[in-house]
Amino acid sequence: FWARLDQRIHRVKIIEGSTVVVLVVPPFKALGEILHRLAAACKRAEVLEISNQKEVQVRVSARVDDVEKVNGGIQRAVPGVQLRVSYQFPAARKHPGPDSVQQLAYQVPCLCLLHFLQTVDQLPACTFEQVYDFWN
Repeated sequence: FWARLDQRIHRVKIIEGSTVVVLVVPPFKALGEILHRLAAACKRAEVLEISNQKEVQVRVSARVDDVEKVNGGIQRAVPGVQLRVSYQFPAARKHPGPDSVQQLAYQVPCLCLLHFLQTVDQLPACTFEQVYDFWN
């Protein structure tokens, strides 16, 4: 299963006598891509921690006109998440308009992470961008 999920998963360790699985994956963009695939493949799984962190930052993007709808949908569906930063890249600010993209960075407890990613995938106006493993 794990090799089919993503070839970048380095190591898998199943903790004997439990349902806990420890995955070793590369950091940065690959981390988020693997977690995104895991969320799609395992609807009931939970992440306990990432790099000894109980919370991570997750960046999503949405059109400027859809930001309130996206944020409201995420806040209602995933308890415990907080919108920490909302911003635009300089290139997006140069050409404002309804198709301009806003970046939303959320503080997400690891236990809610896969549900958060599943929720983002269900919101048509929202795009998953990246998971950052060091929040604090």
